[in-house]
Amino acid sequence: MAKSTKNVVSLDRLFAQAPAATDLWPPFEHVVDRARRRPPANPEGTAHSYAQWVYHLYNGQRPPGHAPDEEEESRVSMYLGRWGEAYVDRFRSWLNKRFPSSMSGGWRPLYLATKDNRNRIFRASRLLVHGQPLRCRPDVVLKHEHTNDIVVVEIKVTGVPLPKIPPQGWQNLRAQLWCYAWIDEWISAKNVLLVGQFWPRPQFRAGAPFTFLPIYPRWRRQNRDFERECSELFRLYGGTIADVGKVAPDSGSQGDAPQAARA
Repeated sequence: MAKSTKNVVSLDRLFAQAPAATDLWPPFEHVVDRARRRPPANPEGTAHSYAQWVYHLYNGQRPPGHAPDEEEESRVSMYLGRWGEAYVDRFRSWLNKRFPSSMSGGWRPLYLATKDNRNRIFRASRLLVHGQPLRCRPDVVLKHEHTNDIVVVEIKVTGVPLPKIPPQGWQNLRAQLWCYAWIDEWISAKNVLLVGQFWPRPQFRAGAPFTFLPIYPRWRRQNRDFERECSELFRLYGGTIADVGKVAPDSGSQGDAPQAARA
């Protein structure tokens, strides 16, 4: 029990200093207004397609150099497969440089989108499109061996200069991570923590993976405002959200967001 308590406290350091919602670009009101006027004609049932729809809501204002690249995604998978354990160690050190001891020991890779398994499909049965569970493909999932807490990481290779990246990232990043928070395999976890990670494109293409920009968009699944806004946007996409039960929020939430219990 002592290990579990220590870990929750240390993670609170990371999320207590999370950027304000106003540091997310563009503002939610801007995106949701466009979403009401531009619903998709035939929404696809994948988290990637949903995030792309969110992106296109503000595509005309998006900084250049941030669009996903299939070749780059393949290389990320190759790096994760070759140096997966090294990535986890680097990720922990990356967070601890700014938030001392926030990423304590005990974290183990639950899933890495390596070349061999990058086509694995996860399902989020709480999130439905055309009555079917949303299909998801996260990049990195870590699980704590003592607490069963989950950290989901979405990697973005970007050419956007550091000063132009919003502290809380872009709306499509948040939308995609929100989908991953509800994947069936960890839907009953008490703490699901979501982190966006940016790899600078010049260093990445030069063969220097695991070079991380010092920006840490991050959310808790338990945060009420986060859940409310993401749910609203998903419904405007044409999705529905199943009511499959609740569990208590953790100490880091700003209210009781719906929590699904595993069937």
